[in-house]
Amino acid sequence: MTNELGLRREKYQLKKSPLTTFGKIYFWALIALFFAFALYGSLHFSFGANNGAPDERTRMTVVNFIANYLHLPYGTETAVRIPVWGFSYAFQPYFPSIIAAFFVKAGHFLLQQPLDYSPTAFSRLSFSVFARFVSMGSGLAVIALALQIGKKLFDRQAPILFFCTLSALLPQFFYLSTYFNNDAFSVFTTYLIFYAWLRGKEDGWSWLTAFLLSVGLALTLLTYYFAGAFVFCSVIIFNVTYLQAHKKDYKGLIKKELFIILLVFLMAGWFFIWNYLKFHDFLGTSISNHFGELYGQGNFKPSLRQTPEHLHQDIWQMLWSDNASLPSWARGTSWLSVSLKSFLGVFGPLAFPMKAWMYQFYVGLLSLGLGLGVIYSFIKKRLLSPIFFLSLLACMVIPFLFSVYYSFFSDYQPQGRYFISAMLPLLVLVTVGYEGVLSRLKEWIKFDLTYLLMWAYLLVFVLVFFNVILPALT
Repeated sequence: MTNELGLRREKYQLKKSPLTTFGKIYFWALIALFFAFALYGSLHFSFGANNGAPDERTRMTVVNFIANYLHLPYGTETAVRIPVWGFSYAFQPYFPSIIAAFFVKAGHFLLQQPLDYSPTAFSRLSFSVFARFVSMGSGLAVIALALQIGKKLFDRQAPILFFCTLSALLPQFFYLSTYFNNDAFSVFTTYLIFYAWLRGKEDGWSWLTAFLLSVGLALTLLTYYFAGAFVFCSVIIFNVTYLQAHKKDYKGLIKKELFIILLVFLMAGWFFIWNYLKFHDFLGTSISNHFGELYGQGNFKPSLRQTPEHLHQDIWQMLWSDNASLPSWARGTSWLSVSLKSFLGVFGPLAFPMKAWMYQFYVGLLSLGLGLGVIYSFIKKRLLSPIFFLSLLACMVIPFLFSVYYSFFSDYQPQGRYFISAMLPLLVLVTVGYEGVLSRLKEWIKFDLTYLLMWAYLLVFVLVFFNVILPALT
């Protein structure tokens, strides 16, 4: 029996891959490390303007509104409008804000203190800290799902633990898990969707697996449009893998499809209907631009933003050329350089980069793994079937292209967190690549180099945390 997502296993047989005692201890130690560091960050990382978390203050306006008034905002209220930009985050999906409002309310009852939503209330003991627990919980959920995904992808313990470590300790994702935002939650939804893909391939899309996929799709639609590639690829993955498991069972296929569509509509459709009934704008993008034009200050109005398009640049110039809008540490570089670095780790309001050798480590490790992953998934077709490989590739490239489009036409923002949903496909392919080589090399040198990479990755993250993140943000 082989471990391909082709898949040469008995139909519907769920794979079991229990960890050894060491593997279980390591995994729970990884959970404890992530929890301890993220909890400390959630409690101590600054809310200040100079080193605070990007967008947290503005997203908290929606959280505070829901917690205070116990109903959803229209988006037109002054209380949720961003003064400089003129629009509100309530015009577009904000499901994590709804969850965060419950955490804020819980904090109110727990501490028995009056709710204070003023802009000056951002301190360690403010209720904003409770909203940060949504992101921290999303990070923990990602690690838990990474373990389950690893067990379904790999037969050996080493790549399973390696994938968990890659997922937990990518510096930018860790940072996103310490303050309130939509990004960490969107990564969680992508891991849930991919886990459902693997289950569906194995069990022929049971009702439970179809339900899990529906939840993942609905949460993605309610969180972040840039992760939409997973929605598109789920349609392809479901149809192809269902018909592989159930030859010509088109009646069953349609029945399961309607089940998934109905659940996604019931869970996520309300937001888009709500937007249409209010503004005749399903996605909320047009009304957001309209309010930005009405209330935005100066060059922050959509029509006056100094985007590359308005400056008559082409996309290649934007990607490779310097720009006066780049942060001071990045002057002389380019949109592409800053975007890729901030995907790996730049902290605060795009203000605190890692040291040069740290970027070299992460770029080297991930680039080599990705190259190997492409070889072993596409050319040799050993570890991933073509449909899974192409879907992962699409889910990695499309969010990046969305970010390019947004910066070129709407708002020049070279930020890696905008395409952080590419994290899962990247790390899966990286792990597949190293497994393809190191599993064979282990038979020759009698030592598994996967563990060496795993420990090196963990050690570098600890150095990043203590030498870069803590000094900058506390």
